[in-house]
Amino acid sequence: MRVMLVEPSKVGLKLMARMIEDMGHSVCGFFDGEEALRHMHQDATLDVVMTSFEIPGISGIQLCWEARIIANKGRPIYVIAMSSSNDTTHLVEALDSGADDFIRKPPDGIELEARLRAAERLNQARRELVRWATHDALTSLLNRRAYFNLAEEMIHGGGNLSLLMFDIDHFKSVNDTYGHDGGDLILVAIARVLWAHAGRAARVGGEEFAILLPGATEADASETAEQLRRTIEGMSVTLPSGSKSSVTISLGVAQHVPGEDVDDWMKRTDDALNAAKDEGHNRVVLASQIAD
Repeated sequence: MRVMLVEPSKVGLKLMARMIEDMGHSVCGFFDGEEALRHMHQDATLDVVMTSFEIPGISGIQLCWEARIIANKGRPIYVIAMSSSNDTTHLVEALDSGADDFIRKPPDGIELEARLRAAERLNQARRELVRWATHDALTSLLNRRAYFNLAEEMIHGGGNLSLLMFDIDHFKSVNDTYGHDGGDLILVAIARVLWAHAGRAARVGGEEFAILLPGATEADASETAEQLRRTIEGMSVTLPSGSKSSVTISLGVAQHVPGEDVDDWMKRTDDALNAAKDEGHNRVVLASQIAD
C-alpha cells in the first residue's frame, strides 16, 4: 500500500517511515499539514493517511476531515490518527472527525502492522462497493448514474468536450432471434471495444451506450464515432448455439456548449442519434447537422 505519514518530528518521521517500509509498503512523509493536504488531493494512489494531531500548518483533525471527504467521493482512503497523549479525548475527537483508527505514538511495530493489514482489507471492501455502485454489472462500464456525475465534473472543468451516444440497431430482433443470453454476449463484445475509452464509456440504457470525450471538438468526436461504427460493423460474435452474429450501431455526436447542462447536452446528442436511426441506421449524425 501507499502510506502518507504526517509527523512533525524529523526523528519520529524517519523511524516510523522505516518501520512501515520494512512491512512492504511505500511511504511519502510530511512535516507540514498544508503540504500534506495538497499532496493528499493530488496523489490518487494513496491508500492510507497516518497523521499526528500536533502538526504545523493545519491540524491533524482537519486532515482527517479532508481525507474523509475524498473517501466519500469514491476514492477509498483509510485514516489513522496518532497522538503521544493518553487523553481519551483525542481518541474520541479523531473518530468523530472521520478517522478510521487511532494509534498512540510511538507505535508498536506488531500492532501497527496488524492495523495496516486491517486497513488493506477494508480498502479492498470499499473499492468493491464503489465498483458495484458506479459500474454496470454486465459490461463493467460506468453505469448511468456514474456517467452523469462524470459529465457534470467534466463540464465544470471547461475546455472542449464532446459526447458520443449510440444504440445497437434492431436489438429487439437480436434478442428475439438469439435469446437474452445471445443479446448479452453481444453487449459484452461491444463493451470490450469501448475499453479503449475506459473510465469515460458508459452503458446508459439497455442497448444504449455513451462515451465522454474531453478535449474533443465535434469534428474530433465524429472521427471517433465513425471509427467505432466501422469496428463494430466488422465484428462477429459467437453465440451459445455456436452460430455467429454481427450487428451495426447508429450514433449521435454533440459538442458541449458553454452554459449547457448535462440533460440538455444529452438531449441534443440523443436527437442526433434518433436522426441517424431515422435516416436508415448504421451511420453517424452530428448535432450541428440537425440544429434549427
